[in-house]
Amino acid sequence: MTRCYSDDTIFIATLKNSMNNRREFLNTLKDQQTNNLNLKIDLCVKAESLKESKDWRKTSQDLINLQKEWKSIGPVPRRQSEKVWKRFRSACDEFFNNKSTYFKNIHVVEDENLKGKEELVKGILSFEVAKDKAANLDALKSFQRKWMDLGHVPFKEKERIQNEYRAAIDQLIDRNILPKIKNGNLNIRRRGLPGIYLLLLWLSEGKTQNDSSKQLIWPPQKIRPKYSYQDGA
Repeated sequence: MTRCYSDDTIFIATLKNSMNNRREFLNTLKDQQTNNLNLKIDLCVKAESLKESKDWRKTSQDLINLQKEWKSIGPVPRRQSEKVWKRFRSACDEFFNNKSTYFKNIHVVEDENLKGKEELVKGILSFEVAKDKAANLDALKSFQRKWMDLGHVPFKEKERIQNEYRAAIDQLIDRNILPKIKNGNLNIRRRGLPGIYLLLLWLSEGKTQNDSSKQLIWPPQKIRPKYSYQDGA
């Protein structure tokens, strides 16, 4: 009888120990899954902040990285699993659906941009030169801003429209519509430099000596193309 009582005691102690271990395991598992849930909710927030982005290339890679990170995270509480997954997938799907729609209709957007640039070139060619050269310079700046604001055009038309734009700007430059370009007391004569390049240098590097003369300090510090310097030319 004493031996039987001892066996029962050992069995009960083993059973209690097993139940305690199981309880500890389940508590640890619950903590891990709760932590995983929080990590996946953070990924949902990041994905939702990107879903309306129009930076297609960068955001695509960012979302792919988030998806890889999602897969590396362990399971979450079962009752939350489907809900958090649908939230994350919805954000990703919205971005990639928008991307697909954009590139499906990209030819329409590019055709509109091409029409806009062609109209701009016509406007440059028909521009009436004013006596006020400062006003002419403002007009050139406006042309340049409009050109930059217009987006991509069909690839097969890109070179043609760029050449037409540069030629139109060259034509305006050749009509002597800008203030004289000077370097100290030396006048500068342009030799074969495209007018569009000169305009870009003017807008990005040029500074006027005073508001009345509107004379450009030349050459700029960063870009020094070849010029012929002639006294009194």
